[in-house]
Amino acid sequence: MHHYPFRYRLIAAPLRYFFKIFYMRLAWTYDWVASAVSFGRWNDWVFSVIPYLKGPRILELGHGPGHLLVKLRQNGYSLVGLDASFQMSRMARKRLIRNKLGGIVVNGYAQFAPFQHSSFEQIVATFPSDYILCPDTLSEIRRLLVPQGDLIVVPFAWVSNLNCYERAATCLSRLTGFTSNWDSIYCEPLRQQGFEVHVETLTKLSSKITVIHAKKSEM
Repeated sequence: MHHYPFRYRLIAAPLRYFFKIFYMRLAWTYDWVASAVSFGRWNDWVFSVIPYLKGPRILELGHGPGHLLVKLRQNGYSLVGLDASFQMSRMARKRLIRNKLGGIVVNGYAQFAPFQHSSFEQIVATFPSDYILCPDTLSEIRRLLVPQGDLIVVPFAWVSNLNCYERAATCLSRLTGFTSNWDSIYCEPLRQQGFEVHVETLTKLSSKITVIHAKKSEM
């Protein structure tokens, strides 16, 4: 999907490996790194999905440290979080408890979600890695959604009107997979799995945020 020159791909590969390791083993650094690559806008980008979420039952894939889980529980939604990182699941549980909120957090993989058919009206993922486009993941998402259920994904966000430092940092974040230029090919795997896809680009806090709204259709 990304068409960077070869020299940039040489840099990107080890950087992406580093961020995969940090997500699993150095989860405590996540908020700091996310804030750095987004210039303090990360949680605002994540929360941009909230107007699209009507519930009542919501599953968040790759919930990370749990900021969106807390916000949705505070808004009264019934929700479950699923993340492959044990460290992130632990952080999210602690954050819910610290805010005196209920909510289910499960450590597991999106390709083998331990939930019954048609368990959720909506599934949400913000800044997921490439797993979200895996056919096994999308097939499992279809299984979990009710008829006409929604998958809401924020795959990319970027800061506009950048100075020299911010342009350099944004280039780094794109190489590591945190952000990317919009590419319509991202939607093709969704369509192949029987989703009706609508894409929006939001403008917020000098940022551009891509939101994908994919509705489960009958195949």
